[in-house]
Amino acid sequence: MFPVSDLNERLNQLDNNPSEYDDVYIGELVQRDGKIEFNPTGDIPIRDFPTKDNKLQGALEIFAMP
Repeated sequence: MFPVSDLNERLNQLDNNPSEYDDVYIGELVQRDGKIEFNPTGDIPIRDFPTKDNKLQGALEIFAMP
């Protein structure tokens, strides 16, 4: 059902080149005046899942702005 070989290839690319995350926008979505806006933050996204507990603060990652 899923393209497993393609997904494994992409995972290997990310594992071997962690600098690919350098161009990622990290932040949160906020509503101002009835519009949704992206607000950059210094939060750290959760990339290793599952976590030991359910109390970690995550962040939204956007790989390309619309």
